[in-house]
Amino acid sequence: MYNMGKLPHLKHVLVAFLQGAHSTWMRFMEEFAVGGLIATSTTEERDLAAMPTTNDINEGMLGSWRKHAQEKPSTTVGHFSDQAAFSRNDTQEFMNAMFTDKDHAHLQHQAWKIDMSGVERQQREALIQHKLDSAAAAKKKATEKQASNSAKETYFAGVALVLDQNQLVRLLDPALKDQIEVYHCLGAEKHIPLKSHLKSKSQRLELLKKLSARHSACLRGELVPHDNDLESHDTNDDT
Repeated sequence: MYNMGKLPHLKHVLVAFLQGAHSTWMRFMEEFAVGGLIATSTTEERDLAAMPTTNDINEGMLGSWRKHAQEKPSTTVGHFSDQAAFSRNDTQEFMNAMFTDKDHAHLQHQAWKIDMSGVERQQREALIQHKLDSAAAAKKKATEKQASNSAKETYFAGVALVLDQNQLVRLLDPALKDQIEVYHCLGAEKHIPLKSHLKSKSQRLELLKKLSARHSACLRGELVPHDNDLESHDTNDDT
């Protein structure tokens, strides 16, 4: 984007950032220097100072599972967990040193019992059902929202804008709110305050006077100034 001219100041910003960070980098590198704290520490001290590479001890394993599941999607979570434990705990060395034929037979029988129990299949089916339920709930919510928006659009399409200032003054508060919503639907004004910022009827009436004046000017083909002034209104009016 810099080469395309879209970020002309990127180079200068990056250089300024690197220059500012230089002193900090030097402080961080002191402990790695020859003869420094790390280089002169003993094996025991390094073991005591060791810490996980991530903030979450599960983060690395979750990442490994994600990669494994992408490469071998038919693998179950239980199978992956067993393989990881087998590898990390040096189980093969233990088995070579300690297992008898009877132990191997017992282990195979236990594995067969777990497979026959269908636990992994049940977990997978439950996960699939959860995804289907979530998708159905999301679709239902989207449908309901679309229906609500359609009903709202239909309602406000039938609300005529009141441009006469004298008529605006005579409108009740619900009608004033409808008028403001119509302007929202039109989308011509980009700085209409949020409903939560319009605490009173007098604030809504003041806003509508400005909106109606601007809209009338547009209909007459006049040049309308920027609409930032719509944001300014007194928040202390009584309701």
